[in-house]
Amino acid sequence: MQHGPPDNELHAALETLGLSLFRTGGTEDSGFPARFVLPDGRACTVKFEHPPLVGYFGSDLHGAAFVGVSGRIESIWGVACGLLGHATDIRTIPFLGSFFRNAQRGQPGGVYHEGFRWYVCPIKVGDGFAALFLVFEAGEEGEARAQAEQSHRKADVLKKIGKVLTMHQTLQPMAVAAAHAIATATELAAVMMWVRSSDDDPLELVASVGANRQGIAALSKIDPTRGKSCIAEVSASSGRFLVVPDVKQDPITADLEGKLCYLTAGGLMVWPLTIGGRLVGLLELVARAGDEAFLTNEDLYMTVAEHLALAFNSALMFEAAERQATYDPLTGIANHRAMQDFLYKRILEAERSRSEIGVIMLDVDHFRRFNEEEGHDAGDRVLKMVAQVLKSCVREYDLAARYGGEEFTIVMPGADSDTTFAAGERIRAAIAELDYKSAAGESRGITASLGCAIFPTNGADSPAVLKAADLALYEAKRTTRNRVVLYKGECANESASSVESLLSIVLGLIPVEERSQAQAVLETSRGYVAHVSGHFGFSGLQQQTLQAAILLLCHWTRQTRAGQFQALDKLRQDKRLHAVTACLSELEERFDGRGPRKVRGDQIPLLTRVLCALQALVLEQGKPFVRDLGKFDPEIVALMAGTDQAA
Repeated sequence: MQHGPPDNELHAALETLGLSLFRTGGTEDSGFPARFVLPDGRACTVKFEHPPLVGYFGSDLHGAAFVGVSGRIESIWGVACGLLGHATDIRTIPFLGSFFRNAQRGQPGGVYHEGFRWYVCPIKVGDGFAALFLVFEAGEEGEARAQAEQSHRKADVLKKIGKVLTMHQTLQPMAVAAAHAIATATELAAVMMWVRSSDDDPLELVASVGANRQGIAALSKIDPTRGKSCIAEVSASSGRFLVVPDVKQDPITADLEGKLCYLTAGGLMVWPLTIGGRLVGLLELVARAGDEAFLTNEDLYMTVAEHLALAFNSALMFEAAERQATYDPLTGIANHRAMQDFLYKRILEAERSRSEIGVIMLDVDHFRRFNEEEGHDAGDRVLKMVAQVLKSCVREYDLAARYGGEEFTIVMPGADSDTTFAAGERIRAAIAELDYKSAAGESRGITASLGCAIFPTNGADSPAVLKAADLALYEAKRTTRNRVVLYKGECANESASSVESLLSIVLGLIPVEERSQAQAVLETSRGYVAHVSGHFGFSGLQQQTLQAAILLLCHWTRQTRAGQFQALDKLRQDKRLHAVTACLSELEERFDGRGPRKVRGDQIPLLTRVLCALQALVLEQGKPFVRDLGKFDPEIVALMAGTDQAA
């Protein structure tokens, strides 16, 4: 094997590669020159058509090999001697064998391999081609390649993270997807993320990859105020980025990160996720043992942390806005709007699956009196206590919502009448066990009335089933309170025909000679009834009950008190007038509690309180208000005073 190529063959080979060979001092004014020293010591300049990826070519940094038509290495010199070793056939060298086959077809080429750039030049020999392999030390190209590979890796990681962060609006799925994307793209041993909703809350672990159950349990909450029990708490309390080259060598991380990873852990980084100086969360990255590139990728992980901080903050703001729109700020449970949306969607599902939905309407008993006696802040505490009971008594896929005021709604997909009633009883009993301590230290009991209805049995759509539950609730409050009533139909059949028949029945009880007067009273009462009903949300049946009751009172004005009681007892036998007689039964009670049974305030059924004021206005021209205002509910009096009739 020879160790020096002829000058004319080297010159021809370089020209085949698009290079030009000039001796030192050449005057060529185009191309990109590089120093080249031949085996005999002559200094030459190799000029490239494009900027070379290598710089100075000293005699110890370049070399060449001539390969015959058969693939046998016939001549070798320079660094090629060490790189090709004892090989005698170029085809046995994997990364050069394919280029030799191309050269046999007259095609030049080049390849970078382990810090050296190889060029292959086909040389015509008879009917075939030999080849000249030139090799140059290419350290700068290696560095450029390493930097390019690192840049590509960073770009790939950031692309994957960016895609994940834009796919999710809410925090939990965003964090989980981001943790998996980071761990996969960077081949880390573990990734953990903590987030907190407000500055006073501890940071909660929202996503983790590569950590075992013991580690997840130990790091589920990070509280910067309780000390520095782990590296994440150190970072959270100081607000600084922390790096540990080897978790096993650091006393803080040896017992946690050193043992919590499924893979053997190496280095570690913890990044505080901050927005405007406010700590939103933490990102902890644990490298695999032997990952030498981990510590050199600090700028990449810093960029990832910045992206996560912005995305997590946006997710927290989005969820806060969603909570404000769909959750009651006082009780923390769903609001009226969220309940209506939930019920509407569950009804669509139930229609497809032909399943049932249980609906419960709940009202806190005597809540107005509680507010007046204990204060509105105490009333707010009671509502919160009731809301907590509801959350603890319903299933995960049920919805408890604040309907408005002291009224709540529970929607139970898939629940039949027995299941719904049992849930109502469970809730009622739990509320009855609540013990409210007043400012004076006295215990006050809390009770609630509940009405239950079932879709589609008691209502074919959302408004209908809610109305049925509300009517059952009214039945519970009208009777004894602190009870559960299941809607069965007889307490609320509100079709137009039944409403009209209720008034027809009452008009039929009035003598013919009095009916014109009764009709006039009916017309006078309509405005008051409509005004008060709009305020309290009375159903059509409740409105007609008030109008029917005022017609009977108009008729009874000619009778003695004993005669009125006798007539009322007789009417109770007619089930069709059940709601009317119930409204009339406690008409003698007073709002100030000085009535026959000493019932006071909102212990008196609401319809009865409205009827009491309606009787004073329509039948007695408001005179009782002047003589004895303590008999009436002041809110209802004020409402009726604001109607057109009062004006």
